[in-house]
Amino acid sequence: MHIYKSPNKKNIGFYFTLISILILSCTKSDQRESVTFFKKANLAAQKEDFKQAILLYNESIDKMKNFADAYNNRGLVYQKMGDFDKAEYDFKKAIALDSSFGEAYFNRAELYFQKKEFGKSEKDLENAVKLMPDSSFVYVAISNTKYQLGQKDAAKKAIEKALILKPNNAQAYVNRG
Repeated sequence: MHIYKSPNKKNIGFYFTLISILILSCTKSDQRESVTFFKKANLAAQKEDFKQAILLYNESIDKMKNFADAYNNRGLVYQKMGDFDKAEYDFKKAIALDSSFGEAYFNRAELYFQKKEFGKSEKDLENAVKLMPDSSFVYVAISNTKYQLGQKDAAKKAIEKALILKPNNAQAYVNRG
């Protein structure tokens, strides 16, 4: 017969420390693996091997569920593949994980623009410009959206701002014309 002995406070502290170390080491290992998969996915996306990129982004996200950049980049790949629903989901997820992620707002705005949902695009660009006020490309996108919404004066002002921020922005010159 075994008699149960309650653990003393020393043992509880030891076990708590041991468990904490194990959890943290697994987390660090998963984070490293997640970043490795993320980098490989980015390379695959650059090579336009979109199916491989999606698989690698999935692995990255499986290792680190709160990796906003992985959701954002996977969204870009889905967008290039024409799977707008999955792209929108990923951009929303990236924003939910990091509400200060200006690029995710910008990318979702571009998706909405592509889907001809100009009001939604405009709203996301308002967030993007707050988070990335020095981005000439955001102002070009604002100009495009404002133009589609029939706000020609606002479109012109946005293009002028884009050119002030980046005088050699070729797309801004094309749009201004």
